Amino acid sequence: TWTKPHHHWASVTPVVLDRYPKTDRTADRAGWTREVSAIVAQSCTRAGLPEPVAVDIDTTSWHRGSPRATPKRRRDGGPLGGGFSRLPSKPGRPARPQVHVWLEFDRPVGGPVFLGAGRFAGYGLCKPRGPRG
Repeated sequence: TWTKPHHHWASVTPVVLDRYPKTDRTADRAGWTREVSAIVAQSCTRAGLPEPVAVDIDTTSWHRGSPRATPKRRRDGGPLGGGFSRLPSKPGRPARPQVHVWLEFDRPVGGPVFLGAGRFAGYGLCKPRGPRG
């Protein structure tokens, strides 16, 4: 399951972005999504994989039973639970964004597939998954 080559992969643990997006998520959601998708594609090439032909991001995994990318928060800022802890960052820096991803490659890619800044800490683990749908 974890090593057989596949065209489609989706994260089981969230991908911690290699860098902070410059686009404001609240002011320009579509622009933020495009930028984060490009960061994830670059993470693939950085990990020695081909560049994906399609990237989708979400706070919820495409794999049933995997927790959300981050814990939910109440409107007042209190914890609601139900997600992966934020990967610790350097002192004085905010935590890097973390998202679940779905990837499509133009050729089968063998695993295991780990992506992002947290790949050596268990974050960014992907498992084969069929086409979106």
